[in-house]
Amino acid sequence: MATVDKSSAVIRTAVPSDIDCIAEIEREVMSPVIYPAFFFRQALSIFGDGFLVATLNSRPCGYLIVGQHNRDATIAEIYSVAVSPVSRGAGFGRALLDTAFKWANSRAVKKITLTVSPENTLAISLYESIGFREVERVEDYYGPGGVRNIMSAEVR
Repeated sequence: MATVDKSSAVIRTAVPSDIDCIAEIEREVMSPVIYPAFFFRQALSIFGDGFLVATLNSRPCGYLIVGQHNRDATIAEIYSVAVSPVSRGAGFGRALLDTAFKWANSRAVKKITLTVSPENTLAISLYESIGFREVERVEDYYGPGGVRNIMSAEVR
C-alpha cells in the first residue's frame, strides 16, 4: 500500500500540459503494448471531459479515458485506465472510476464496459468491488496471445 498524503490529490479533466506525464505512466504500466503520446494528444479532442487525470501535488499520477458508444449512447466504455506504480494502493484508481461513473450518470449512460488482462488480478479485484462482472473472455484480442476479459457494470 502506498503512503501518500492525498490532501493535494485532485481528479480533473486532462489538459495538454499533462500529456508527457500521462505518456510516462502509460510506458510504466502498460508496456509492452502502449498508446503513443500522440494518441493522448488526440484523445484530448476526442474524449473531452471523459479524459480524466488524477493529480497529486498538481502532477498526474493516473488517468482514465471514457466515452459513449456511437451506436448506443446508453453504453460507455473505459478505453484505458492506469495509475503510476508509486501511487498504487492509495485510492486513485477507485477515485478515477468513481468519477467515470459520475460522468456516465450525467449522460444517462446505463452501462460501462472495459477490458482487462486476466492476469491483472489486482485491477480485476478493484473492478469487481465496484460492480463490474466479467461478461466475455476474448482470445487474441490484441493479436495472438492477447487475451482480454470484457467486464461490464451498471451505472449507479
